[in-house]
Amino acid sequence: MDIVSVLKAMAHPERFRILAQLCDGETCVGDLQISLNRRQAYVSQQLARLRGAGLIRCRRKDTFCY
Repeated sequence: MDIVSVLKAMAHPERFRILAQLCDGETCVGDLQISLNRRQAYVSQQLARLRGAGLIRCRRKDTFCY
């Protein structure tokens, strides 16, 4: 894991909010979308960046959960 990539991923305000919400427990993309008041595509893009940095993992149930 590259520390610079991790810090860059965490430095973005919306990604930081996502990480803070995930500290409370697993949640689905739709719930993140509602809490951030953002479109699904935007939330998915931010989640992909966090996954790429190795900060989160995805689990597929009926919907994608993080």
